Amino acid sequence: MKDEKEVKVSAYKQIWFWVAIVCIVIALIGVIIGGSSQSKLSEANKKISSIKKSVSEGNEINKKFESYMRDNVPDYSSYASDAAQAVIEGSTTKTSDSSTTESSEPKSEELSFGQSSDFGSESGDSKIEVTIISASIDQSIELSDDAPSGSKALVVEISVKNIGNSAYDFNIQDFKAYSSDGNVLNFDSNTYENTMPDSVNIGQTVKVKAYFEATDGGPFSVTFADGTWK
Repeated sequence: MKDEKEVKVSAYKQIWFWVAIVCIVIALIGVIIGGSSQSKLSEANKKISSIKKSVSEGNEINKKFESYMRDNVPDYSSYASDAAQAVIEGSTTKTSDSSTTESSEPKSEELSFGQSSDFGSESGDSKIEVTIISASIDQSIELSDDAPSGSKALVVEISVKNIGNSAYDFNIQDFKAYSSDGNVLNFDSNTYENTMPDSVNIGQTVKVKAYFEATDGGPFSVTFADGTWK
């Protein structure tokens, strides 16, 4: 009986021994995790303090700069206020201004037949003087087979002089003709039976004729770029 009690006591001791070991291990893990978290928290606090210090130093520098400018630049406060307002207005209107510039049509120039007008590229290297000499019906001109039945040849006489610093690439189809009611007249391919240059050299003047398919007797108008001849 005594031996049996001793065995039970020994078993209980072993159980409590292992419970104690487990508790100690858990406590050690808690200490390690807690120490790691504390270390990370401490590091984060140091970074926050560093950022706050940088911001504070930046604000101090800005204050010194403002003070210096007010003391040494006449009407600095007014200037700074106007500049800030300009930045605000510029940021809100930049998109609308650029879209207006891109979508706005060039101002049209109205001329009479026989008058000249200059046209140039943005770079200024290419510049020409264009004259629409006349635009009239010529019954003797035969139009292409594709021309509508009853069409008459509207002959547009054109003079182009290169007054720029580089050769001008010439394209007769850059010229458009319109009927009396404002409809665009078809360009007739028989135009190319005439001598037609590919370019106009510096100082050179070329005179060409373009044919358009007219269905009435006019009056007609001719356009090139933003110029209109009537």
